[in-house]
Amino acid sequence: MSEAASIITSTFQHFNFAIPDLGRSPGAWKRVIKQWEEVDPVTKHALKDWPGEWYKGSSAMAGKRMQRKMIFDKYVRLCQDEGVFLSRYPDANKSIPKLLEAIRWNNGRTCSSKHGTAKECKSKSPLSSLPETEIETEI
Repeated sequence: MSEAASIITSTFQHFNFAIPDLGRSPGAWKRVIKQWEEVDPVTKHALKDWPGEWYKGSSAMAGKRMQRKMIFDKYVRLCQDEGVFLSRYPDANKSIPKLLEAIRWNNGRTCSSKHGTAKECKSKSPLSSLPETEIETEI
C-alpha cells in the first residue's frame, strides 16, 4: 500500500487517500518532487495531475497541494539542479515548513506585520544583500 493510501481523512474517505505528510527528516523536499511528478499506484495520478474535486473543498488538501507546487516550481526555476537548489535554500534539508518559509521570504510573500510589509522587512534584513543566483534571475 502506498503512502497516499495509508493516510485517510474523513472528508475524503470515499476516495480512500490523501496527500501524505512528508515528515521533518532531511530530504523531505526530494519526496515533494517525487510526489509531484510520479504516478501513485493507488490514485493512478501524480499530484500535479489530481482532478480538482480531489482537493478542492478541503483547505488542508488544497493547502498541501499548493505547498508542494510552490516547492516544485522553485526547483524547476533553478534548472532542477539539486546543488543550486540546496545552495539557495539550505533549510530544505531541515524541514518542509522551513523551506516554505525561505521560499516565501525570497518571493516577498510573507505576511505583513507591525514592522511593515514583507518587502520592507526584507530590505532591512541582512539576507537582503545576498545576490539572486544567475540561474534564477535569467528565467
